[in-house]
Amino acid sequence: MSRSFAGQSRIGPEDQASIVVRFLDVMRVVLARYGGHIARALGGHILVLFGTARTHESDPELAIRAALEIRQEAAKLGTSAGIGIST
Repeated sequence: MSRSFAGQSRIGPEDQASIVVRFLDVMRVVLARYGGHIARALGGHILVLFGTARTHESDPELAIRAALEIRQEAAKLGTSAGIGIST
């Protein structure tokens, strides 16, 4: 059984899994660039922290920049990412 996945026409579970894996790989690269790290992942939800290993005054700005880049990269993969930021 196939279903819609983040704006894509019907794709199968294997294709969905492939998109998720590619997205997580891209996300790790972006987070490394901005000093964030994945603290917890559960299902489709991922908690990313900034400023835990080393605190910077610019951590909130870095989180916003990372979020914007992650959304751009998700669009390139044909999917989307809902992102919330708390400071």
